[in-house]
Amino acid sequence: MKMRINKHIAALFTLLLATVCLLSCKDESPYYNVENKLQQFDGNALAYLRSNAPTYDSLLKVLDRLPDLKDTLQNQQVTLFAPTNENFVSALKNLNFYRKQEGKTLINLGNANLNELEVMTCKYMVKKQYLTDDFKSFLEGIYVRSIKIGEQMHIEYSKENASGYVGGGAQIVRYSDTKEGFVRTYWERSQTSAVNIKTDNAVIYVISPTHNFGFNEFTSRLNK
Repeated sequence: MKMRINKHIAALFTLLLATVCLLSCKDESPYYNVENKLQQFDGNALAYLRSNAPTYDSLLKVLDRLPDLKDTLQNQQVTLFAPTNENFVSALKNLNFYRKQEGKTLINLGNANLNELEVMTCKYMVKKQYLTDDFKSFLEGIYVRSIKIGEQMHIEYSKENASGYVGGGAQIVRYSDTKEGFVRTYWERSQTSAVNIKTDNAVIYVISPTHNFGFNEFTSRLNK
């Protein structure tokens, strides 16, 4: 009788161990095997934005008012941290909330001050093409300068932990406006939701929807 009970316990233990192993393998493999696959687009950066117009309508509207920047995305070697419609919607909502309270006319991307709009848009573009492999070995990230206005920006790479594996999760690229300083507490940061989209002349990173276009300067620059 005692032998039979021991056999039952051993069988149950084996079954439990197998179940745990199966569940852990299912949980870990999608993260541990994450690869940074390059997405190739046949065309220039502006053509890429136009081919995804439902996502980039707002950015395209701004670029239509800024022919120099439009030309940059067609003909120069750049890295673009592409703001999506959500980034503009949240920024416009905040701006017009204050303008309405102050009894001012509302602003849209068609009538916003063009000089201020250009300064903010330039911050999302830097000279040279940067893939994640170019800066992921820099533990503290790298400093870069935005096109035309030369503002100091910062790119930082990391990987999330997943299922017990350090650095086994999704890739994260943080893109920050340093406000020309080195104290990170004062930086305005954004995060990307997609990386390494390669076009004929550019590398594109997609800015996360939670970011407000302008790095927290949209209202202060346009509410005049």
